[in-house]
Amino acid sequence: MRMKFKILKKLISVAIICTMITALFVPTISVQAAEAQEIIDVVENYTDIENSEYKILDATHSYGEIYVRYSVPAACKLILAEYDGVTGYLRSTQIKSLSSATNSSIYFYLDYYGNQSVTIKLFIVDSNNRPLGKSYTESFEITENNEAPSFFYGYDMDPHPTVPLKNDSGRYAYAAPWSVDTDGVLSLPGGNTYLSTDGRNTMPWNEYREGITSIVMSGDMCEVGGYMFEGMNKVKEVTIPAHAQLYEKAFIDMASLETVVLSYDNENNNNGYYYPSLDVKGGSFINCPALKEFIVDKNDNNYMTIDGVLYSKDGTTLIRYPAGKTDKTFTIPDTVKYIDSYAFEGAANLESIYNVSYLDSPKVFSNCTSLKNIEISSSVEVVDLSAFENCTSLKQLVFPDSVGNIYENYNWDEYDDRFKLETTALESINIPSNLSDYPEELPGFLPGSLKSITVSADDSNFKLVGNALFSTDMTKLYRYLGGSQNTTYTVPDSVTSIEQNAFKNCKNLKSITVGSNVTTIGSNAFEGCTNLTDITLTNISDIEYDVFKNCINLKNVELGSAKQIYQNAFYGCKSLESITIPASVDYIENGIFAHCDSLKSINVAEGNSSYSTFDSCLYQGQTLMEYPNAKAENYVVSSDTTNISNSAFEGRTSLKSVVIPDSVTEIGSCAFSECSNLTSVSLPQNLYALNSCIFSECTSLSSIDLPDSLNSIGSSAFEYCKSLKSIEFPELTDESSFSIGEKAFSHSGLESATLPKKVYLNYNVFFGCFDLKWVKFQGDSYDNMTSFVFWNIDDLTIYYPEGNTTWNAVILHNYEHKDSLKFVSYNDTNNNYNCSYTFNGLEPNTTYMVGVSKELASDTLFDSDTLVYFDQLNSDSKGNITISYKISDSSGKVIPFVLRPAKYDISNVSIEVGEVIYSGKSQDKPDHYTVTLDGEELTEGVDYLVTKDSGFFCEGTFDFEIIGIGDYYGTTSQLYKAKCYDYDVDGDDIVTIRDVTAIQFYLAGIRDVNNLYAADANNDGEITVEDATHIQKLLAGIC
Repeated sequence: MRMKFKILKKLISVAIICTMITALFVPTISVQAAEAQEIIDVVENYTDIENSEYKILDATHSYGEIYVRYSVPAACKLILAEYDGVTGYLRSTQIKSLSSATNSSIYFYLDYYGNQSVTIKLFIVDSNNRPLGKSYTESFEITENNEAPSFFYGYDMDPHPTVPLKNDSGRYAYAAPWSVDTDGVLSLPGGNTYLSTDGRNTMPWNEYREGITSIVMSGDMCEVGGYMFEGMNKVKEVTIPAHAQLYEKAFIDMASLETVVLSYDNENNNNGYYYPSLDVKGGSFINCPALKEFIVDKNDNNYMTIDGVLYSKDGTTLIRYPAGKTDKTFTIPDTVKYIDSYAFEGAANLESIYNVSYLDSPKVFSNCTSLKNIEISSSVEVVDLSAFENCTSLKQLVFPDSVGNIYENYNWDEYDDRFKLETTALESINIPSNLSDYPEELPGFLPGSLKSITVSADDSNFKLVGNALFSTDMTKLYRYLGGSQNTTYTVPDSVTSIEQNAFKNCKNLKSITVGSNVTTIGSNAFEGCTNLTDITLTNISDIEYDVFKNCINLKNVELGSAKQIYQNAFYGCKSLESITIPASVDYIENGIFAHCDSLKSINVAEGNSSYSTFDSCLYQGQTLMEYPNAKAENYVVSSDTTNISNSAFEGRTSLKSVVIPDSVTEIGSCAFSECSNLTSVSLPQNLYALNSCIFSECTSLSSIDLPDSLNSIGSSAFEYCKSLKSIEFPELTDESSFSIGEKAFSHSGLESATLPKKVYLNYNVFFGCFDLKWVKFQGDSYDNMTSFVFWNIDDLTIYYPEGNTTWNAVILHNYEHKDSLKFVSYNDTNNNYNCSYTFNGLEPNTTYMVGVSKELASDTLFDSDTLVYFDQLNSDSKGNITISYKISDSSGKVIPFVLRPAKYDISNVSIEVGEVIYSGKSQDKPDHYTVTLDGEELTEGVDYLVTKDSGFFCEGTFDFEIIGIGDYYGTTSQLYKAKCYDYDVDGDDIVTIRDVTAIQFYLAGIRDVNNLYAADANNDGEITVEDATHIQKLLAGIC
């Protein structure tokens, strides 16, 4: 049955001639047809593609996903080639495996922003990429209304769809091994393993997340980093070595997790080599609402459990209360002296907690949404108010007099800037009489929902009068009780200072009268007074930070004799249409009117020597300081302007285009940040720097021309510019250098970048640029590069000048996914070429798959970074096919190829598998098997390959699966049985749970076993608790 193929010499010679012709016109590209012989191959007999049973039925698009319906008689692959709908050039490719199915469906994810025209072509191929059916073409428009959302709170959501479970394995991070099996078990067997990177959606097993139900870590696992298993919502049980160090949020957002087992390993557990202290943290299991219990071996030296709650071995530390426990009340044992961060986080069923002995840890009770009663013991001396974050049912707090310090641990990494008591329903609180450490800070932490505050009569710091908390001499107003139903309030005449946050979130107040004796108002004093419409200030010198922030109904403000106005003073005052800056003001910080959506004009009173109004904008000399948001959608800056201040246009969502004249030589930080509808910017030609955050979160900005004078781009300058696909840097002289700041293009939509010759790249310049496919460097040396420049990018090609030998070390130091990084050298030219190639000597009027690639390895042939051109075409009556494609100086070597159709369906073969004995260790495939067709045995590696799904790992029935190669296409399989060794440990001629008990008694030293050989159930040469577990799994049928 060995079929002889005829390699057409004429085809190869023509390819070589085309190579010579191409070389004349494209000196930097070499087409090497000789390397293509493996694929440029034609046979005498062809599969009839026109009548093939391998069919693509249709393809539809919805919210960034391409849904494909297909019918295939045997296993194969589906290739999606994506072309730009305007230029027609190949943009990317994706490959998915298909199983035999009739009218089934699968989907691909396309990540787009803004309006796009896209053409897709779908191809069905066998394991050797040979065509099995006709291609399918579909074109569609992606608009802003149907594109898929991509980021939330600064982190990109995982765009990759999941795939069905299969036996798979690999390594990650610090060479950490992993494997997943078809039973849904993810195994991490250790081996000096550190999983200490931030794992947000980057883990190699993430594509199996919908099928994984159990995670088992073992051996000398050292560290488990944050977000390593984020969002694996089907996992129900996790087994962790008790000696491992768990970072906070390692197992965050695991909706189905019910059980956490801290396994005991006598060799590795608590040996002092890794982390001998308590390194399982309460914060390691955030937002795991189904978690019901922790299980700890009684021999563990660090941990113990009581009713599923995790404690230190001596009972002095309460580490984690399982959030899914159904109890409504819980009393903390008297032995507990320390309660860990997040210890009760998410315990939504708890209504009452008693004997709370420690509150100096962050977020102890966060997200306990049913919690109504907290009994704090007299041993508590310090209280961190973040402990009560999002306790939305908590209305009362009573602190014992032992408390001398109340503060809030603020986490600046979070996006919620509220004080944590503001996330509760708190209505009543007392102030301890012995409060001594910075007592004046406490009122600022109190929420606007308060209806009552209890203060002892002999308190030396505070005095409650009516609905407000004052200093004892009544000169400072610390906090107004926002839970009061009053709509008006008059500040007493004795008050000279309204303190920070004094009226914050007092949502019922419509009018506040501030007398002339008040000379100081603290920052955020009126923030969030959403019904406040008017306010008059007379003798206030300083208008502090955020003082009227988010007063969304504030329409009239009189600033009296104010002298200084600080940043964000009127941030988010959406109803403010006009404001007058008094003549007395001599200092204004940047960004005071950000997100004032209705503001049409900013006026400056006559006689002000520091500021002026021009074209309704605020100026200081020739510097434009503030642009009113509602002025115009399209704006041309005055030619008299020389500078644009920091945040001058920040948050101006009405702005769509702006033209900046050449008279402007400096634009400040964040000048246009959060202008979400800004699509066009014309920059001045005398600009030397784009300062930090200048266009950050301008999500509609799709292009921008950088002036030739520019030599630096600041940190986060284009961060989250999701519509920005490409950018051209200015051409500098050989002596000039260019600096790009930290996160300058982080999370932008960049797809490619050609950098200046001398460039300094700072930390995380391209962090999270998931669409970035290639970066071209033009200089000879790039030592000026800090860490993580290309961090969190799945695939990347680096083009570098030919002859440079320092590249690999420089780039690899700054790149996370080193295995997918490609290096391509080039000659220093700047040309693109439109090329054509003709294949001759093919079978006339026959369908072929043709393309142009940078390499011909079958496993990478259809990678986006490899494929230059790809299509399925018919040869003409003379057996010719001509293709047209585009290459550039960065394409490197390219090779035209034609793929011959397959001939024989391997599903017609016969498979025999010999006797299979399971010895306790898994195997990739059986030891003995034969594959025959019509009595003639086929050859493995020539006619077929055995897939890695053909192995066995316990007693049971398994699939032996092969895939056709050479003359054969498709996939077929044969069931076989694996028999186990004897597990009759107690000698009663039957395997039951009693055999598990026999091993346990043996390990405990109670009695010997009848059959030592059978007791070593996993055949590893020793009898351990793992042997008992092995038999339990066999009995349960889960192996």
